[in-house]
Amino acid sequence: MRHVPDIRRAVAGIALALPATAFAHPGEHPGGFASLVHLLTEPDHLAMLIGAAVLGYFIHRRIRHQRADRARRQRDQGMDGNS
Repeated sequence: MRHVPDIRRAVAGIALALPATAFAHPGEHPGGFASLVHLLTEPDHLAMLIGAAVLGYFIHRRIRHQRADRARRQRDQGMDGNS
């Protein structure tokens, strides 16, 4: 299993915690189609949307691998018990 060095985790945590990394702007989005278009075309909103999608993908992938490993271990233990 490949582990991410601690310094990378620290840098990533700091970068995600800083508001400047989101390039967010002040203001509200009252709603409607114009607001939706704004949210899907502005770089700051797109960055957050893409970041959330990437994070969700990696969380899903990790959970899927953990479940597969658990099922594999249970299957292997079951085969060992029947021998």
